[in-house]
Amino acid sequence: MVTHVSGTPWSCFLVRHEQARNLLYIEWQPLVSAAPAREMLQQLLTAIDTRHAVRWLVNLHGMPALSLSDQHWLEQHYLPQLVRLPLQYMALILTSHRQHEDLLDVTAHFPPPFEVQVFDDLTTALEWLHYVGAPAVPEAVRHFHAA
Repeated sequence: MVTHVSGTPWSCFLVRHEQARNLLYIEWQPLVSAAPAREMLQQLLTAIDTRHAVRWLVNLHGMPALSLSDQHWLEQHYLPQLVRLPLQYMALILTSHRQHEDLLDVTAHFPPPFEVQVFDDLTTALEWLHYVGAPAVPEAVRHFHAA
């Protein structure tokens, strides 16, 4: 079952939770200001923890490049909190060369203790997340797209 996470002002991200797979999916909303992104990312840590998500799909298609301040914040504050959570697998959808460079800069200093794969599209990322640690279920991918 795929549910939309509600009760939280997720202005920067569309957030869904697939309970059967312990998958939390976030998608950047391109027409929204990046200003509240830090607060929203902090709230996502709580969502991952309370839902015991072990798989996380992060779709950053259309997200603007990170400022140096945001890169520092991710590295010094966010990632140390993220590694304490039960995550095992993270799929990132990055669509710009700059996003790839930012990711490499951050993870070079702070390699995560869970598996991270980078994808260009949602379908491939979902298929990978549904496959790792469990048998492939193609109908689950179609169900997720329909939600």
